[in-house]
Amino acid sequence: MRKETGPGGAPTAPAAGTPVLRARGIGKRFPGVVALDDVSFDLRAR
Repeated sequence: MRKETGPGGAPTAPAAGTPVLRARGIGKRFPGVVALDDVSFDLRAR
């Protein structure tokens, strides 16, 4: 992902609906338990 910058190099807010964080294939296991398996999510700007 490319970071957008405004005047003076300050970061700008992403467009509405644009993912600001994307995570794919997350897994979490504990002894004897699979808590998460291949979870994906996007965090989007409003």
